[in-house]
Amino acid sequence: MIRHVIPKGNLSAEHKSKVIADILALPDNRAHLVQVKQYVRKRSLEQNAFIHAVPLKIISEHTGMEVDDLKSYLLGKAFGFVEFEIFGERRKRPAKRSSELTTTEFSYWMEFIEAWSAQELQLIIPRPNEYLIDEDMK
Repeated sequence: MIRHVIPKGNLSAEHKSKVIADILALPDNRAHLVQVKQYVRKRSLEQNAFIHAVPLKIISEHTGMEVDDLKSYLLGKAFGFVEFEIFGERRKRPAKRSSELTTTEFSYWMEFIEAWSAQELQLIIPRPNEYLIDEDMK
């Protein structure tokens, strides 16, 4: 897979030439999908490490529920659930996966978890700037 990420304000003739050259180099004996879309940063590794090591861990210890179950539930509560059918049974899953979230959506999700925990569990979840992140979390 060929991927070009061009920084904002830097769409030079050289960048355009590289993209066009890669398209022209594609083999003609297969179908190809060429997409051009705005680049949006996905959630960071630090955000992901924090959510697992702090909020989800604290809630899991408080409730006795598994971290993966909590993660799915809280993603669904924040972004909605979609229904699907498997072997004739109706099921629900979160509409979004955490790996698909942008940094902005992930920040919203962290704030959602903080508010939900306080309201539903009377549990205070520290924010990233209030919590010392251990190097082992990274």
